[in-house]
Amino acid sequence: MSTTHSEDPASVDWSAKVAVAEQLVPLIGRLYRGNGIVLSVHGRSLLNLSPIDIVRIHRFARHVDGEELDIDFTAELVRAVVALDPGPASIDVARMNAVFRESASTDLADFISGELGALVGNPPNETFGGRDVVLYGFGRIGRLVARILLSRSDGVGG
Repeated sequence: MSTTHSEDPASVDWSAKVAVAEQLVPLIGRLYRGNGIVLSVHGRSLLNLSPIDIVRIHRFARHVDGEELDIDFTAELVRAVVALDPGPASIDVARMNAVFRESASTDLADFISGELGALVGNPPNETFGGRDVVLYGFGRIGRLVARILLSRSDGVGG
């Protein structure tokens, strides 16, 4: 009796997505630290996430768009942004995917260059200044609001 191990196609697909997400983690961190770029999917930041969380956020996009966001598209987009080396920005990968699909462009690198070309040459930490915030009634709710504001600011921008 032979016991051949055939892998489930869904688990192979999941493993491939996690492998791509593992490659994305250092690139996302490098863009944030070196360029001041925050990547997100429908407002959910990709910064400081595990590969599995990155795959889950790509699956979450189906609740908004009706289909799962292709993680291979994200990988290609991130590599194009790294090559472009732009200044500080907040880039929503899902929205960029939608704009790319609607455009007549077939080359993602050229599309990204056209979309983010104005940001090239803007060094990080020199473009934006800080923002002072005064919170009145700094009780329990005020502290919660302050945490939410700080978590959404991601330390970039004003």
